[in-house]
Amino acid sequence: MRIELFATRGLNQSAVHVTRMAIGEGLTGTIAERVETLNLAEAAAHPDFQYRPETGEEKFHSFAGVPIVRRERAVGVLCVQHVDPRRYEEVEIEALQTVARSCPSSSPTPNWWMMRMCWAPMRIRPAPKS
Repeated sequence: MRIELFATRGLNQSAVHVTRMAIGEGLTGTIAERVETLNLAEAAAHPDFQYRPETGEEKFHSFAGVPIVRRERAVGVLCVQHVDPRRYEEVEIEALQTVARSCPSSSPTPNWWMMRMCWAPMRIRPAPKS
């Protein structure tokens, strides 16, 4: 199975439906394989990071990704990235997990060969400190 960049806000639109990777490949493939969340202040420092020049991702430092799970297996991954190096707050990760749980499964059959990936870099702003 492979993962396909299915949607984006922040990466190059020309990479949508072009960028693909195997399960276990890169950060997103690792999330899909392990069905675990990743939260990194510096994505490029992670041993599973793989640079994809067509995406224009070089401007981003921080990375968080959560699996989209159906029937106890990953059917996709929801990722966010930010230009500033920082780990995402727990409340931000929980928000991503909530969104991932509500993502519809785009698979027409349970054995569909292509894993779809919703990869949407966006700016998540923490609440102002009182």
